[in-house]
Amino acid sequence: MCVEVEAPNEEQGDLLGDLTRRRGNILTVEPGQSSVILKAEVPLSELWGYANAIRSLSRGRASYSMSPSHFERVPDKLTAKIVSEARK
Repeated sequence: MCVEVEAPNEEQGDLLGDLTRRRGNILTVEPGQSSVILKAEVPLSELWGYANAIRSLSRGRASYSMSPSHFERVPDKLTAKIVSEARK
């Protein structure tokens, strides 16, 4: 998914860290006078609960949008985990 986050400048580090933990690929960081716009590609499976996370990290001052970006092969490590869970 293509994710675009608009947040106050002081929240930038926490939000970038969260996107990275979600296996996000940061595309751009566009700083402004009082806010920053972060653009990233993040796997859809990692975005469950993102609305609550962004609200918590920014104390309700950030907003985001997401749209389909592209399909990509699942990493082998995660494929093995998915297959083993499906066999249970």
